[in-house]
Amino acid sequence: MEIRLFVLFMLFNSGIACQHESSITNKDNAGTQSGIIYHSSDGGKTWEDISTGLHDSLRPNSLSVHEGELWLGASDGLYRGTRYISETNWEKMPLDARELGGFTDGREGRYIVSFWHGIFQELPGTGLWAPMHHHLPDPLVNAVTETPEGSLVAGCESGVYRSDNRGQSWTQVCKGMRIISFMQHNGVIIAGSIAGIYRSADDGKTWERTLTGDLEARQIYPVREGVIGLVEQDPPIRGVRERGLYLSTDNGLTWRSSGVRPPGAIYSMVVSGNNVYTVTSTGIYSSDNLGASWTPVNPATNKEDVFTTLISAGSDLYLFVNNGGGC
Repeated sequence: MEIRLFVLFMLFNSGIACQHESSITNKDNAGTQSGIIYHSSDGGKTWEDISTGLHDSLRPNSLSVHEGELWLGASDGLYRGTRYISETNWEKMPLDARELGGFTDGREGRYIVSFWHGIFQELPGTGLWAPMHHHLPDPLVNAVTETPEGSLVAGCESGVYRSDNRGQSWTQVCKGMRIISFMQHNGVIIAGSIAGIYRSADDGKTWERTLTGDLEARQIYPVREGVIGLVEQDPPIRGVRERGLYLSTDNGLTWRSSGVRPPGAIYSMVVSGNNVYTVTSTGIYSSDNLGASWTPVNPATNKEDVFTTLISAGSDLYLFVNNGGGC
């Protein structure tokens, strides 16, 4: 069964955090790069560097685990990682697009978005990806989802577009705000945007704004109690963008602040099992009570690095690191 991971492509611009403590030993090989992607199968207690062979200028944006292989969307294209005993081997895949972002499932193959080039769908068994963005008015795509009825919904810089014919034509169904992410929960589509959170209960045909105010919703995930999102104050208050967790227990109709913020400024969030994980300016933290309390997670690197995004696939965690980025 495919393990799906949807990660926002725009997260690499959202913020970074520095770490200064040693926790694992890298498996460096001469002439190859390490320290870009780490994997943990025990909730962040121990980490393994799985980036050997990736070039040192690579900037990862998203990751999907599919049929035992890793698929990495990066600033310069698409990579496939295959596990051999204790090492992951990476190869560049033929897809003429850059700034590749989130993967998401479709009935006839997975989708991936490119911020500059639109939407592509995998042709299973061929290694090829077909463009699905013909006549899409806005090629600056941040997210895509396939609705329960099989329509495509694209989240772009200028709003939400919908296609009923597999991308051959598009209709704008929500205007005026940059959509950052999509998630589906109990038949409802929920969208994070720079203008709060939007919700569609009719297969993406119409939308209502359910979280208002000067709030920017970046990541939204289902949890046992409902739906939880990472929300940012916009514009900044006294030069600081405050970020915190918001919870909805009625399928995205209403939202309330959840828990307390972990130490430092929150840069990204992910949900894995019953735990919420955050990357902050002081480290990585986990919470099993929707942010009421936080536990530090062992940092992943053995040198000073810049963290960008923590993501999950099933019970596994993956950490993207931007080496040499400074603080």
